[in-house]
Amino acid sequence: MNQSTPLAGADGCKTGWLCLLAESTNAPLTAFIAPTFQTLVDRLPQGGILAVDIPIGIPDCGPRQCDIEARRQLGPRRSSVFPAPIRAVLESPSYEQACATRQAIDGKRMSKQAFAITPRSAKSTSFFAAEMSPVVKCGSVIPRSPLRCGRARLLASRRKRSKAAPNERR
Repeated sequence: MNQSTPLAGADGCKTGWLCLLAESTNAPLTAFIAPTFQTLVDRLPQGGILAVDIPIGIPDCGPRQCDIEARRQLGPRRSSVFPAPIRAVLESPSYEQACATRQAIDGKRMSKQAFAITPRSAKSTSFFAAEMSPVVKCGSVIPRSPLRCGRARLLASRRKRSKAAPNERR
């Protein structure tokens, strides 16, 4: 990546996808909300990089290695990285059915957090399986992982809703 490579970060929100975009290293950040993942990708500059806070590359069973490594690096904050849903639960119509399916495959139920993101995971995973965008390189990220270096190491050790966190995160 060079200094002129556009870089974007996206996360799901109630109305679609919230995206922060820097068109180059020194460019100001711009923010927008895209109603669909396709719209998000279409709005990005050609040759850009998109980091998405959603699991892409859903396993058939078991945890993803990247999630295991992120938990290891985060130490006491490892619970902030919850297991990605497995492929068989992506189309489950209810939390109860998703839990039963995962229990049958992995011997574990799934968290409500993981179930809540299954529709977004399914759509973004199917988008990249069907056609990898020539416009943008994309990857799934775990935002808390970079918080393990420098001053940010302290931030990663505290809950974001703790009394000390708001002042430290400025």
